[in-house]
Amino acid sequence: MTFDSEKKSVNTKKMDRHEINAELLLNHLYPELEDKWLAYQKSTFSRNYAPDVLFIHPERAKVSLSRGGFVHHLPPLFLSVEDELKGYDRFRRKRKNEFKQRYEHLYERIQTLTEAFLPIDSLMFRQRLKRERVVAGLLAEKLDFILKTYYEFDLEAEQDELVREVAVLLPYVAKLRGNLPFVKSLLNVVTGYPVMMHLSAYNEVDNTRFWMQKVHYDICVNGLTTVAYVDLMKRWERMVEFVYSWFIPFDYLFEVGIKGESDEGGIMNYNIKVI
Repeated sequence: MTFDSEKKSVNTKKMDRHEINAELLLNHLYPELEDKWLAYQKSTFSRNYAPDVLFIHPERAKVSLSRGGFVHHLPPLFLSVEDELKGYDRFRRKRKNEFKQRYEHLYERIQTLTEAFLPIDSLMFRQRLKRERVVAGLLAEKLDFILKTYYEFDLEAEQDELVREVAVLLPYVAKLRGNLPFVKSLLNVVTGYPVMMHLSAYNEVDNTRFWMQKVHYDICVNGLTTVAYVDLMKRWERMVEFVYSWFIPFDYLFEVGIKGESDEGGIMNYNIKVI
């Protein structure tokens, strides 16, 4: 099995864009437009077949959503008389105009009402944006508080970005510690390279009665030079120590190495073909 020298895409399940919340997306992309958005809401019918955000025009602060606006929650008789499209008026008299004309009149009426209630839809959407921002901030503060209080880990003070990425999983460490396949996936996600796991045993004395469990992870990166190899090892050192401290059982020997193929020889334990 060979691997390209370029960084590999992480093999994780991508979030379906239909599941992305509009408030979450817009607060992330355009936080400065929180009080300026004009929200055009197309109807809840569209939500079954389209993502929450249909169209974004940040220059004009316009967003189109597949949600039901104020007009869509009005009683049907407020929008049209009964059997209007069938050709009857409110007195049950037959209309003379064609169906197409009746439909166009109804559509124009709904569009006019939609424009009339646009300020209400936009105001409600802006309020939801603010609530989403406040809740996201509270959750971030809650995580920071939990890590400081129960795990003695200061997320804000940590300088290593990779360690910060792993640290958010500490509240789940009771369930994840000892899950060796999970650690393999975690290293894959954090480093961005394929990872191979090897289980074996070891002992420090010549006695088979004292064999201990051993887990070794190879991060597969091809085409490294000696300098690049050393740089990667230094970059991942803190993160590997953190993973070992929190996610590996105390009675396991834990090792992480870099494997691959390179034209440059002399790199210890690296330039070996991975099969």
